[in-house]
Amino acid sequence: MGEAAAGARQRSVGRHPVTIGVSSRGRDIEQLDLDAVRAGTGARVVPLDQERNPEHYRQRGIELNGVFVPGGMLNLPGTVTGAGDLVSPDGGGDPAAPRDPDHEPRSPEQAVAWNQRTAFQAALIAQARDGTLPILGVCGGSRCMAQHALRPGEGRGETYLLPEQEASLAQAKGRRSPVPYFVEQQRASGAAPAQKHHNQYYGEPWRIAHDVHVDPESDLGRIIRGEHWRQAIRPAAAAATAGGAAAARGPGSDSDSEDRSAGPASGAGAAAAAAAAAPPPSTIPVNSMHWAAARFHQPSGGPIRESAHDPEDRVVEGWQRTGHPFFHGVQWHPEFAQLPLGHFAHEPHQPHARIMGALGLAATEDQAAKMIQRQARVHLLRLRLRRRAAARRSGSPGGSASSE
Repeated sequence: MGEAAAGARQRSVGRHPVTIGVSSRGRDIEQLDLDAVRAGTGARVVPLDQERNPEHYRQRGIELNGVFVPGGMLNLPGTVTGAGDLVSPDGGGDPAAPRDPDHEPRSPEQAVAWNQRTAFQAALIAQARDGTLPILGVCGGSRCMAQHALRPGEGRGETYLLPEQEASLAQAKGRRSPVPYFVEQQRASGAAPAQKHHNQYYGEPWRIAHDVHVDPESDLGRIIRGEHWRQAIRPAAAAATAGGAAAARGPGSDSDSEDRSAGPASGAGAAAAAAAAAPPPSTIPVNSMHWAAARFHQPSGGPIRESAHDPEDRVVEGWQRTGHPFFHGVQWHPEFAQLPLGHFAHEPHQPHARIMGALGLAATEDQAAKMIQRQARVHLLRLRLRRRAAARRSGSPGGSASSE
């Protein structure tokens, strides 16, 4: 799976362009999102108006093959502190509830806009979750996805404030801090700009903040290695399969002496060899501008798989909904890190380009599947018309010709 290059020919299946919708988050930033997604996926990109229902676009003949949910300010109900205390989203309600004035709307109009965007994205995410529409959420978009990634009865996802944000709130003493507390401390100590913090200074999306460990056996791990994320046989599974086949060959096989030398524990040895063959976590540098993170409460074996973590504090940096063609959330901004700019001019940017390219490929596969469905419907319609015509010629009143 190669990286999508800016300026490459637009993705299409036949005469049907591959279309990815980008949830709106404000006019100025929106254009940056559109350009980044277009460059990274190679698809036609359309902004999604948060005042519209997602069904509105299908009715207008805009068939979405994928969705990109960007970061930005959202009113995410249910946000909690690290200890689990509910955060008041707008300073109202219980006066004793913790507040986050850094991320409260600054006017009633802004509050309405945030609520509209949150409700629109919730509907969009639920539509993707319950179907097969590919979707990628970054930063705040990932946290919004986390809150709607699980169906009722499957568990729940929630957003919580990171310790560094709680420290910033404590320092600000209930007021909006013009510069986050951890940035003030960084400047006062003369620390290098790349010192690890989840919420690096805004306005510098090409700054490396810290490393992330990606599970190599997850879909995200395969994506950043340039592989297709739904490949059937993985290296570790292939090793285990080979071990099982060797045990099944029996004493008459050509490699009988090798099998017997392994002894009765050959099956366990094969499993151990498979475990040893599993690649170590993939480490990639990321940009980081988030003040909160997502966590999940689900029974063992639930549909959410955590695919990436911060190696220092184990904050979930990437996750996916298993069983879905492409349902991923990451806490960093691959749409910006995919470009060889800033720190990424000297550090690997290809893994981030591959994440964006994977969204484009998943959208292409979605368009191909929909085209096959359209062709099948046309074929069935033509078949019914032929049967009706044959029935009329034979004089049978039914929908198909019959003989007595």
